[in-house]
Amino acid sequence: MGSTQPLWIPFAAGAVGAVLGAACAIVAGEIREFWQRGRVREGHLEALLAEIRICGAIAAGYVPSRVTSPAYRMPLIGHQRSLAQVFAERLLTQADSEALMRFYVNAEAFNRCLDYCHEAACQLDDAVDAESKARATKKLMRQVNRAGLKARKLCPGTAGGNTHYDNALAVLGKHLPRASLDRLTFDAAEPESPQGDDKKGFIE
Repeated sequence: MGSTQPLWIPFAAGAVGAVLGAACAIVAGEIREFWQRGRVREGHLEALLAEIRICGAIAAGYVPSRVTSPAYRMPLIGHQRSLAQVFAERLLTQADSEALMRFYVNAEAFNRCLDYCHEAACQLDDAVDAESKARATKKLMRQVNRAGLKARKLCPGTAGGNTHYDNALAVLGKHLPRASLDRLTFDAAEPESPQGDDKKGFIE
């Protein structure tokens, strides 16, 4: 006479299966969420990398340029949308955070200097007497010099030392794959050149 299986065994097997299934679903969900967070984090870092390199190209073009009141400005969208997200991830050391902040503080200051240059150039255009023209010219030269000082901190440095640009890129290089660093590159170029009407308000 064969032995009968206890009634609780099928129920126990079903319960164990349900628990294992739920556990696998939870683990799979955690893995998927971890992967998605990593992709989002990498996206924010890449946005900062692209923006900083574009800013560096603009700065490198401005330094040798003789355009006193260019129309362009450094983009700061990544700074506004991604920097806080990167800080929230708590990936960066205090020194690394300061390096990124220092770059963007100077980028914002550079843009303000260009705004002041434009304002001074307009005043120079509207000047009707020698005294007004001299005053506007002095103001314009002062802001152009300030913008140049900021730009030199925001473009790649020489063998003599690192700039804010170099330090910011070094931070991002610690947390991005080599493929991102190689893909998101931009050549330094002069966004504007002093030709034709661009010479107006131009200081020799």
